[in-house]
Amino acid sequence: MTRKKPPGIIRVMTFGDSQTHGAGVDVADSYSAVAELALGERWEVINAAVSGFRSLNVYRYIKRHIEQYQPDVLVIDCMSWDSERDNGTIISPPDSVHGFRRFFWNSRLYYTLRFIREKSRIDRPRWLDKDPHYRPDGHFRFGNHDLILEWGKERGIEVVFMSYPVMHVDRVNCMTKNSELPPGSPIVPACETLSRSGHPVQELFLDNNHMTVLGNRLVGQALARTLKSLEPRLRR
Repeated sequence: MTRKKPPGIIRVMTFGDSQTHGAGVDVADSYSAVAELALGERWEVINAAVSGFRSLNVYRYIKRHIEQYQPDVLVIDCMSWDSERDNGTIISPPDSVHGFRRFFWNSRLYYTLRFIREKSRIDRPRWLDKDPHYRPDGHFRFGNHDLILEWGKERGIEVVFMSYPVMHVDRVNCMTKNSELPPGSPIVPACETLSRSGHPVQELFLDNNHMTVLGNRLVGQALARTLKSLEPRLRR
């Protein structure tokens, strides 16, 4: 890719956590790559996901870095209530803090201690264990999703949301339903696509929220169909 969008290309950027990143499968098998292949040469689908990112991280990432890449579409694959709604400006910490963080981020000792601490708390809550219907205070509205939508609208960028599928015992569960996303926006029906595929859930997921090659292919095809339906207004 180039920072400047090539002429005649519709540039799509996908954001989310390790599910979007494609953890457990090759780069070419992530749903972003599958969608780009299905859409053809006049489309560019850039996988901008970062493992562990939540909607707050994605929103701030978009605000700080993404406009320079001239995207036509942002695809957001995050759970609606995974973090509080952003309510302030971003202030970068001093360089000394950055250096301190870099030291620990690359420290094996840090990860060893963190691993020991986590393993010692067997009953600790995990983010995937949260009730998908959890609502913070009404002040937050749709969490950071509506802030991402507002950011896109202000710049003439289409924002597409995706329902967030996970494996629950022997079925597909949806951690972000359509009703939990800002109304009126296009939604990629990832949960419905996997549920109605007829495949056993073990063929679709590697673990709770990471999809197999088959799962990524089905979601990638659904993403391509959703994006294709937007093409008339994207090429105006």
